[in-house]
Amino acid sequence: MRVALGLPEKLAFPEVDTERCPMPLCLMPLQQPNRLDGHGNEVDTDEVSMVESGVIPAFMKQMALQLINEIPGVDIQIYTDGIKNEENQSGSGIYFKTPREVRKIKLRNPDNCSVFRSELLAIEAGLEAILNENNYGAVWILSDSRSSIQHLKDWNNVGDRNGISILKLLRHIGVDHEVHLQWIPSHVDIYGNEVADNLAKQGTAEPLCSTPSLTFDEIYSIRKNKDLKTWRVPPSKSNAQT
Repeated sequence: MRVALGLPEKLAFPEVDTERCPMPLCLMPLQQPNRLDGHGNEVDTDEVSMVESGVIPAFMKQMALQLINEIPGVDIQIYTDGIKNEENQSGSGIYFKTPREVRKIKLRNPDNCSVFRSELLAIEAGLEAILNENNYGAVWILSDSRSSIQHLKDWNNVGDRNGISILKLLRHIGVDHEVHLQWIPSHVDIYGNEVADNLAKQGTAEPLCSTPSLTFDEIYSIRKNKDLKTWRVPPSKSNAQT
């Protein structure tokens, strides 16, 4: 498997010695992953880095589309996205193209589920959806979440349930197919990414059914935010007089 957290200057991937990797995981040069705020949401450092480096979104879009257009028609493209809205409702969206069809998946995740975990749930669902596919070439997971890709890249330290599940799926699929985990920029009007984003938004409106429970970090974040809100509330006049 090849992992890329940035868009390569040249479309051809460099030769790598896969025999030195303890699992089929070979890396492109890395960039800084997105930061997470206190709520577990991604701080959109992609747009910040574009401004700081002077790289305009149109150029990023051109580079991404050039890479995407070079993907052979026999390969599978999986676009993934995850969001959490102001009501703390979260969803995941998956848009993927096989040599024979196009499919769309929208998921409702637990309330207060972090954006980071929603992104992982989208990748997991996308990989599960192609398990019964056959007669295809490589698999391309195209995600705008550097944090998720960085997390999976550091596979030896992955201990969360969704991360472990994804790594198992990657091992299974990677037996017969080359897998690429590729970062793409967000909000630059890349069709597959925009569809996945809209599906994730639609997912937040889906009925909340049986879903995975919150992680410890998510529960801790909820408790911390409640305590912070309580601390910020000024005392009433009656309390102040006493």
